Amino acid sequence: MKIIFLTFFIVINYIQAASLEEIKTA
Repeated sequence: MKIIFLTFFIVINYIQAASLEEIKTA
């Protein structure tokens, strides 16, 4: 169960980082 939560947390961080990069370049 913890591994699923950790994976979900990493995915959310990755999406947020990608969104931040898009905002910076735009």
